Amino acid sequence: MMRFLIVDDHAIVRRGLRELLSDEFHGAAFGEASDARQALEQLRKKQWDVALLDINLPEKSGLDLLKELKAEWPKLLVLVPSALRYWKRSALKIVRKSSSTRFESAW
Repeated sequence: MMRFLIVDDHAIVRRGLRELLSDEFHGAAFGEASDARQALEQLRKKQWDVALLDINLPEKSGLDLLKELKAEWPKLLVLVPSALRYWKRSALKIVRKSSSTRFESAW
């Protein structure tokens, strides 16, 4: 079972990503965070396979959070969807590939 943490300050984006991923990954588990603090809390409570991270977060930039994530959880796959219409096509391929093979992050 894949475990996704969706980090975005817009509830509608989190909901849309969750629905999109639910359609592709039946039985997947989801968590949500609307800012960096909530994301770090979720990551410390549970183990996640993939974090979908918005760069424009309130209080702390997504890029600053990304540095923390990669330092504390180096094996966590972090995807930064910058354009949703391209995201579905490319990111789902990456997630599927990483679920069966080891994925080396560029970060």
